[in-house]
Amino acid sequence: SGIAVCSQGSGWSDNDTFTILGSDIGGVSPDNDITFGVNAQGSGTDGTPNIITTNLGAGTDFFQKHPDGDYAVLRLENNAAKKFGTTYWGFSLRENSYQMSINSGQGWTYLNKLGTKVPTSTSRGSEFGRFNGDYGLDLGPYSYLYRGTSTTGFPIFDYATSGTPTAYPLSIKWWKGDVAQDDSFAVIQFTQDINGVVEPYLTFTLHKGASFGANVWDLDYVWNGTMTTYTKANNGFAIETTYRDAQYSWSSSQANSEPPDNTTTAREASYGYTRNGNAQSTGYSWRPVTRYQNNIDVNNSNSSENTVATYFRDSNYDQHYHTNQTDDTPLIKNATHSVSPNANWYKPIKGLPICNQMAPCPYYIPDDFVMIQASVSPGATTFNPGDTVTVSGSEIYEIIIAEQTTNRTSLDNVSGG
Repeated sequence: SGIAVCSQGSGWSDNDTFTILGSDIGGVSPDNDITFGVNAQGSGTDGTPNIITTNLGAGTDFFQKHPDGDYAVLRLENNAAKKFGTTYWGFSLRENSYQMSINSGQGWTYLNKLGTKVPTSTSRGSEFGRFNGDYGLDLGPYSYLYRGTSTTGFPIFDYATSGTPTAYPLSIKWWKGDVAQDDSFAVIQFTQDINGVVEPYLTFTLHKGASFGANVWDLDYVWNGTMTTYTKANNGFAIETTYRDAQYSWSSSQANSEPPDNTTTAREASYGYTRNGNAQSTGYSWRPVTRYQNNIDVNNSNSSENTVATYFRDSNYDQHYHTNQTDDTPLIKNATHSVSPNANWYKPIKGLPICNQMAPCPYYIPDDFVMIQASVSPGATTFNPGDTVTVSGSEIYEIIIAEQTTNRTSLDNVSGG
């Protein structure tokens, strides 16, 4: 009733000619021989089957990549010595040329799938291949790569402008930690040059390496399938990081349902943090956010629980000119009262937790990656990816993403950035 390829081979090409003897499959030869070659219908049931092949990448190549750019699968090795030390990441691009889905799994099944030979289509993602494992532990009903138009329950990201996206140059940039800190950590970013301005879009980190979660979990028993995204927030005053699972969710169930069901990925390492039965009412998994908010002339009274305020002092502004005296307290009037310049503090923030809502924290970002708050003149100054900020002669940072407002009154009551 069918023929299945049961193991990976090498040296094959599409439409290779070979014969399966009828005597090997319960029949007789040559009457029941099956000859493969170029696919042809023939007459009745007397047709010619064919095989199709896929090349599996290595090194800097994707594990699998569709020739038309419909999807790609990345094999990410965290710890080769561990049972679940490798994670597979799938990237499927929509036909609209500005959105993609990202998904992950502890294994990728490609045998007996059309894979890279699937004609360009939005509805045949399940034929690309499948993430594998056990239901409830590793995968749910949407364990394939999705290129469709639905936004309900699927992790969709914009990597370019939605308005005529192909009209502007698209770049992919990355920043990587050094060997002394952790060269497994990297930030990847899609940008477009829109009328001379570099606009950042999808900016993310795939959680990678033996040190990620090393103080919390063991990859012999769980697999690492989460990522962090970096976005602008709060109308010019903050940058947010979102720690997220990369599993499809739908309806009233998702990857962190508690107790596990057919949609849950309970063996994914971060399930120990994100397990949350109450999230079922929203239809989406809990994805904790860390907000790094500017702390220069901004109202912090509405700060949420996940907001990090950056320490800042400047004696030029931390002062008051006292003009009168209304009681017997021995104050000097008509004088400026200032905090000592020795209290000044304005530094890049290093040692960032990958998420400040998890205990113990599974990972701290290398010190080469920092948060910087800024107040500058003239007021129309803007920051773009690739710009540099010089703290000292030897301490220079390149901007990855910046949220900003321009032409607003700052601490000195003049227009600043």
